[in-house]
Formats: sequence, structure tokens, C-alpha cells
Amino acid sequence: MAENRKGTKMRIWKCDTNWGGDSLLEIFADFRIAFFGTDANRIGHYMDVKAGDLLGIAQGTRIVAVAEILCQCEELSTIGKDVLPRKLMTKYAENSEAAPKAFRISSLRWLNEPIVNGKRMMRFFELPVGTKCYDAVKSAWDSCVQNPDEEIFDIDAGKRTLVSDNCKTGLFVENESGQDIRYVVPVYQRAYEWGENEVSRLLDDIAEGAQSGEPRFIGSIQVSAPRRLSPSTLSYELIDGQQRLTTILILLKCLGCDYTENMRTVVNAGSAQKDWDDFNDTFGQDAANSFPLNKYIAAYRIIAYWIATLHEEHPNLTMESVVNYIKSKLFFVVIQTSAGISKTIQIFNVINTAGMDLNAADLFKIRFYEYLTKKTGPDETVFNKILRCYQKIDDYNKLVGYVAISMPEVMSFYQKVLVSQFKLNSELFEMGTQRFFERLFDYLLEGRKWPGFSNKDIALTLVGFENVVNVLIDFESLSGKTPRLQIMRNFLWETRYGGIVYQFPALACYFNQVSLASVNDIVAFTERLFKKVVPSSLKFAKIVNDMRTQKLHKLLHALSDSHEELHVFLSEPWTIKGYSEGQMLDDGLNQDLVYSPRWKNLACKLAEFLLSRSDSEEAVEKRLFETAYDVEHIQSYTDKEDRDSIWAAWDWELNGLGNLSMLELSLNRSIQNDKCKKEYAYRQSQFASIKDVLPNLENGEWSLSCARDRGAKLIAMIKGYILGANK
Repeated sequence: MAENRKGTKMRIWKCDTNWGGDSLLEIFADFRIAFFGTDANRIGHYMDVKAGDLLGIAQGTRIVAVAEILCQCEELSTIGKDVLPRKLMTKYAENSEAAPKAFRISSLRWLNEPIVNGKRMMRFFELPVGTKCYDAVKSAWDSCVQNPDEEIFDIDAGKRTLVSDNCKTGLFVENESGQDIRYVVPVYQRAYEWGENEVSRLLDDIAEGAQSGEPRFIGSIQVSAPRRLSPSTLSYELIDGQQRLTTILILLKCLGCDYTENMRTVVNAGSAQKDWDDFNDTFGQDAANSFPLNKYIAAYRIIAYWIATLHEEHPNLTMESVVNYIKSKLFFVVIQTSAGISKTIQIFNVINTAGMDLNAADLFKIRFYEYLTKKTGPDETVFNKILRCYQKIDDYNKLVGYVAISMPEVMSFYQKVLVSQFKLNSELFEMGTQRFFERLFDYLLEGRKWPGFSNKDIALTLVGFENVVNVLIDFESLSGKTPRLQIMRNFLWETRYGGIVYQFPALACYFNQVSLASVNDIVAFTERLFKKVVPSSLKFAKIVNDMRTQKLHKLLHALSDSHEELHVFLSEPWTIKGYSEGQMLDDGLNQDLVYSPRWKNLACKLAEFLLSRSDSEEAVEKRLFETAYDVEHIQSYTDKEDRDSIWAAWDWELNGLGNLSMLELSLNRSIQNDKCKKEYAYRQSQFASIKDVLPNLENGEWSLSCARDRGAKLIAMIKGYILGANK
């Protein structure tokens, strides 16, 4: 008798996909959610469903596919909320008299020969053990498990237009038979992200072709083998070409020919489908301000403007002629691939080596899935868990209204986590993120002995990656609410080592060196780190290897060590190329700062920050990092009266800290080296460091002696701040 993993009888349920004249089969297949109405006369004991049970999916009396049930029943409004298209949720979850029940399922295993149930019964019920139908479903499932789709591999290619009356020659079909072709962008794809350059290039190609009337090859599209969802409906996974095809569908919708309902996306666990729904729901409106990160809406705006100005550029073209041209004279090469997910992933890797635009984040989710399933065996829930991490990033960015956390940042952060956790060498610390993960997975999956990875017992976990995402979101959210932390993070970024250490405070939270619950501790750590990188940033005109590979690489390793070891390392004085921290500050602040933009900006901002301590932190943050400014020479560098004598007398001190200050860009431009205008402009300024020189100007005096006195005061203030906590 059939048994599950625990040795008990495996339960098999049957669910019909016909509901009120509609077929739900494509919804079950695309979104891996099965649901049914809860009217008592047409359901069985759904409350007894458990994860690990099997589901026979039927069309009427014929079971056409089998799947594994992944969770207990819940209401469709809960499970489908962030996954199913909005119109489907409205139709089936909100408008039903009784709340439908639903559960998540694995990928469907399509049966070569449907299992006939004999007669149409209830919409949802348990198949009795020992019946012919039970045995047939169990046998079909066992056969699928023993001979998975991964063994299937076939490729076919052909030329197609966008629309035809034949499914073999058109991506979409228009004929009296009502043949319907659907596309779904699969979970392992990337979201739609074409911008103005790509969209405009395609539009120009179409306009040029429509003007000449000549057929035009528009690119290749890769799809899966078709699934027969009904006698009149075929469904394909859109493996490659989504950017081009999506743009054309948006264009056709703008031209009054709508195929957008024939495409869905399950990318990023529902996040991409939400964007597609928002585009369709707001079509015809200028919704860019409401959905600033929605790429579909951004493409719509570009296309709408192109249509509005088309007649000016091409007076002979009509909207009808453009539509007809798109439908019948744009040609695609369609590559149809029959393969399971692992071989599809291999195809993606081959496409990438051929120069396709797959970035580190795209490849990571695919190869991470390969790695995890290689360790634990096939488990389709793993991919969904990875995608939910990506969705969390999307959701957070939409919440704040801008890209606060990008996927390249996530990848860079995870790289630093692994370098620290497994004590990887400085070469891997400095390596580009995409190359790092390419080589890491080459090592983990294929045993290739890349330098730095060999003989390292590196183990990746889903929990570790989920924690990466959660820490970054929590840290970014906290930073946005804490001006002092934001000031210190911005200062970190503006040092010479900002690209290296900017994520170190969040890494400290990841490794529990500081708690996300303690804002003061996070601020203190970030400020302490900033003080350690300032001396070298001001002394040297480039990144110094001693600092990068010795101090900062060692610091990264220390983040995953004990709190005591990290504290000792940060507390001890750092010597770089034989210079102490104090010597580096003396040399760095007593020199021609204008020689290096980083020197002058960092030094002047530090002076402004320290002179503004009595002001609110919100005001200081805005003043330092949101206000357009110039670095002002108080004694003009190009003095109109006697430039040569000024240069001779002042020498490098003309560009020294004592003669420099931040000043609003607009005010600085208004002065134009006119001494008479300086005092008035300085009075209008909000910068404390420019107000600091007003008493001298009021007395009609700004001399080299004044600049030296001011420089000495500011340098002492900066040195006291930077070195005070480390003495």
C-alpha cells in the first residue's frame, strides 16, 4: 500500500479546475496555488489536508496533472494576496459568497494520459485508498518522481510574426476558433527593467520599418514547450525575450490592440505581477508619481509620448498602419525548449557566456537554488523562499518610494559576509561581486579550484541569505529615521575607503557585534569606524594597500570574531606606511587641499560638522549632504586686484583649510570674486563655517594671518574629534 515518509497511508485529494464555466487549470499551473469554493455540497474534508499529501488536478472527470500539497488549507484571500493577479483575486476571493480555501502546491506533473475518474463528483474530495483512481494517481506520481522532467531535453526553432491565424506561425492567434495563447514569465527570470534607451531604440526600429514597409527581424524569444490547458488554450513559459515582448504589448495596448491579459509573471514571488496589475489598472493615466519604481508605467509614458509625436516625425504613418505592421511584419526567431528547471538553468548559463544581459543577482538566485537542492535534494519550495527575499527588497523600495537597497548592494553585502565568516583572503575581498559569485559556485557545484576558494569548507544556507536581506532592510529603515546615523554613513561614503567600508556597520549588526535594537550603539560603531579611515583618506591621494588589505581586510574578518577582539582592533592606533594617525592628520590638513577634491570636501565638511554641534541633527544632515555647495576661497584664488602677489604671499595656504569653507552654490556664483559682495553673500548662508569668518569681514580684514589662525583652530578641532576616543 502507498505510504508517505512516515510510513502512514498517503492521502490523495482530487480538485476540479472548472468553476462557474471558467477553467482554473492555468492559474494552478502558473502560480502553484490550488483553490476551491467552500459550498458544503461540493467539497470534502479539506481541513484534513496536510503538507505532503498529493493532489490530482482534474478537468471535469479527467485528472490531467498531479502535484504535491505544500501546506494546510487557508483562505484564498490570504495565500493568494501577494501572488495572484489582482483581477483573479477580485473575481474568486472577494466576490465569492463563501470564502474559497486554497493551498500552495508544487509544480504540476502533467500526465501523458489523463486518468478518468468515471463520473463527475464533488469539486474537492479525498480519493479512497485502494480504488482504481487512487492507485492510478499514485502510480503516475511515482513514475514522475522516478523519471523527472529533468531528463527531457529538446530544442526547436522557427520564424514567427506577432499575430497570425495559426499558433505555429504567430506568437498570438486571431481566428474564429478562439485559440488562445498565454505566456508566463517564470520564477527564475528577472523583472521587466527596460529604460528609455532600450524602449526608444525599439520604437525607432518599428517606425523605420513601418515607414518603409519592409519586414524586420526584431530578435529571438525563448519559450518552453507548450502546455495544453484546454482545447482552445496553450500556455508557454517565456524564458527569454520578455523585455522586448512586454514593450511591444504595452505599445499595442497604447494603439488600441490589447494582448496584456495574455501575459503574466511570477517573478519575485508576486512583486512583478503587482507592477503589471498596477500598469493595467492605471492605463491611460499619468501614474508615474504614484508608482515611481514601476518600469511598466515608465515604459508606457515613453511610448505615449512617442505616439503623440509620431505624425510629426512620420507624417505618412497612421496608427492603423503601425498596428498592422507590428502584427504581421515584425519577425521573431522563437526557440522552443523542452527541459526541466536544472537544464533550463544550464541554458541560462550558456546564454550568459554568449553575452546576454544577466547580472550577478539574476545568476545568483539560479545557482543558489542549484547549490541548495544539490545539498538537500529537489525541493521546489526553496526557489520560492529565495524569491521571497528578492520580493522583500522590492517591497521595501516601493514603500520608501526610491531604490534604497539595490540587488547589487545585497550581493556585495553577502560577499563581505562570506569573506568574513570563512576568513577568505584579500584577493576575494577585493574581487568584483559578479566574478566572486561565479567562481564561488564554480567551486561549490563543479569543484573547480579557483585561487582563494580551494580547501575552504564554505557552506551557504538559505537562513544566512534571508538574514542578509532582513538586516539590510532593518538597517536602512533605522538609518532613515536616525539623522546622526545617516550623517555618519554619508561621511563614511565620502572617505577614500567609502566603497569598501560603507556596509561595515550593517555587517556589524549581521554578526551581532551591535544590536539593531540599540540605535546609540550602531551610531557609536559607525562613528568609530569613520574616525579610523579619516587620517589615511586625508594623507594619501589614493587608496593605500596597507590600509585596504591589512587594516580593512583584517577588520572585516574581525567582524565575525568575538566582540572583545573587534574592540581591541578598533582601539589600537593604526600605523599606515610608517605614519601614525596623528601624523597623517597633521600632514593631511596642513597642505594644499584643493589638489584633491576628496581632501577639500572631506576636510571642509568635517569643519562644518564640528562647528554645527549646537544645531539639530536633521538640519546638519540636510546642510551637509543635501545642499548644493561650492568650496569657497575666502581670499579669492583669482583675485581681480592683484592675483600674482596674492599667490606669491599665500602659496599653498591659499588652498589650505583656513581659507576654505562650504558655501551654497548659488551664493558662490553670485559673488564672482567680487570682494564687495562677499560679506552680503556670507550673511545669507546657512553654513556655520562661513559665518565663522564674518567678524573678520565686518572689520574689513581677511589676511594670511587670519587664515592661519582659523586653520589652526579647525585643525585642532578635527584632530581632537578624530583622535580623542582613540588616545
